[in-house]
Amino acid sequence: MFKNIKSQLNDPKVRQLFSVLGVEYTEAIIDMKLAQCRDDATHLMHGWLDDGVIQGICGFELRDNHIYLKDLAVDEDMRECGIGSSMLVALQEEFNLPIKAETDDDAVEFYRKIGFEISDAPPRHGTRRYALYRNVM
Repeated sequence: MFKNIKSQLNDPKVRQLFSVLGVEYTEAIIDMKLAQCRDDATHLMHGWLDDGVIQGICGFELRDNHIYLKDLAVDEDMRECGIGSSMLVALQEEFNLPIKAETDDDAVEFYRKIGFEISDAPPRHGTRRYALYRNVM
């Protein structure tokens, strides 16, 4: 089930899922992202729950008639089960808006496989980046 989990941001599973996003997700960065989500109504957090257990998280903003995907993470034991793509489908169904995002080499094929348009974005911290876009389905 895909739902708003802002009230569950203190669940240790949320912090664990942020930590699998990459080495740049230090404890300080995770604290900052969680604080933004708690304190700023424009920073939203939904999760994929199975029997009440958070299996994936999806952090995003709604602005300029788009969904701006900030973070997408799935429990390492649940990868390749369709949770990431299911969260993105559910997100578009809920808000009926196109999705914009950015990623790196590690995840670009995931987005390509599920129908995102891919273009080059400016490098960040010496890392190649990709701009992602998917229109309303």
